[in-house]
Amino acid sequence: AQSDNLAEEITYTGSGTLENPYTCADVIKYVQSLDGEESAVEVYVKGIVVEVTDQFATPYGNGTFTMSDDGTAVNVFTALTDLPFVEVIYTLSPVK
Repeated sequence: AQSDNLAEEITYTGSGTLENPYTCADVIKYVQSLDGEESAVEVYVKGIVVEVTDQFATPYGNGTFTMSDDGTAVNVFTALTDLPFVEVIYTLSPVK
């Protein structure tokens, strides 16, 4: 029998870096592994926005949205009042 003191090893698809971001499934596992504590490091995640739950505030460049790996509402990650990637301000214009 395994000891309760042994932590289960968690494997990720990405590494959480800018060059190799976590998938939504990865970041969900990562957040769960924090056990309610704040992350000591900044991590990057990539995915497809499923729903904007708090409209982007153009003057402030933030908003709240859910995202998933495949664009469906399964295994979603919620980004709360997220500052834009590389601090680029969100605009009302669609990305081209």
